[in-house]
Amino acid sequence: CSSDLNDRFDLQIELDSIVTALEAGDCPGLDPDRLLDLIGMLAANPALSTLKPYLYEQASLLSLYRGDIYNSLRYVEKALDVSFHMSRLLFKAEALIALGDRQRAWETWQLIASKMNYRNRLAYGQQVKELRSKLDQLEQASNREGGAGTGGE
Repeated sequence: CSSDLNDRFDLQIELDSIVTALEAGDCPGLDPDRLLDLIGMLAANPALSTLKPYLYEQASLLSLYRGDIYNSLRYVEKALDVSFHMSRLLFKAEALIALGDRQRAWETWQLIASKMNYRNRLAYGQQVKELRSKLDQLEQASNREGGAGTGGE
């Protein structure tokens, strides 16, 4: 294994540990804003371009842990722009539901449904069912409040 590959793997492990420790409240002296700045600098480094989706995921998690769902959504969208992955798309849909953004949540659902091949059904089938249930509940709540539906399936 090349040293460069090991360095990238070490970066992922260390960054994951730091973000997880921040979430648990184990790093009171570490400023999350500074860590987000660092992650942004790392993501902008061409030498780490293969890690960019991972770095954006970590920034998304860090933002979520800080209670900033808007930035969390923004970072997961950046990760999706760089590299599609079903787990990122599911996270995006969950964030949109949490924000009450029915229209974009349904649009994301339609994309998820279009990507449900055999492998994704095996890996994410339960999550997709739960997501659909949440979307239906969001739609029902909106209809009770008098909002127009967005027309899920």
